[in-house]
Amino acid sequence: GKKAKRVSKSEALDYVFGYTVMNDVTDMEYMSKVPNCPAYYAIRAKNGDNFGPMGPCIVLKDSVRDPKNLDVRLRLNGELVSEGNTSQMRYDIRSLIEIFSRYLTLNPGDAIATGSPGFRTIKPGDVVEAEVEGIGVLRNPVVAEG
Repeated sequence: GKKAKRVSKSEALDYVFGYTVMNDVTDMEYMSKVPNCPAYYAIRAKNGDNFGPMGPCIVLKDSVRDPKNLDVRLRLNGELVSEGNTSQMRYDIRSLIEIFSRYLTLNPGDAIATGSPGFRTIKPGDVVEAEVEGIGVLRNPVVAEG
C-alpha cells in the first residue's frame, strides 16, 4: 500500500496492498456491564491483549477476484455459527478508505477491519476459525486474560 489522505472512493483501491483475515474480537461481557455503553468502554471491549489477530497470510490485491463478493464463515469449536458475504457489508472497502482517510492518514501496513457477519460469546478453551473465501482460514484458541 501507500500513504493515503483524503482519498476518493474511486481511487481507494489504488492504496490497498492486499487482503487478510482478521478475528474482530469484542469482549461482550465487559460491554454488557454498562447500559448505553459509552465510547471509552467500547474501546476497551474491542482492544484487549490478543484481540484482533490477523492471518494466516496476506493475499495481494490483484489476486483477489472480487473483494465485494467473498464468502465469509465463522466457526466456533468446529461448528459453523455465522455465514455471510462481503457484499452484505454495511460499508464496502472503497467507502471505508474514503471515510477513514478524510480524518486520519492511513500508512502502509495499516489494516482496516470491516466487521463480521455475526458473533457468538466465546470463553477460554474455545477455538475460533474465521474464513474468507480465496484468502484463508485464521484459527485462534481463546485464552483467559492473565
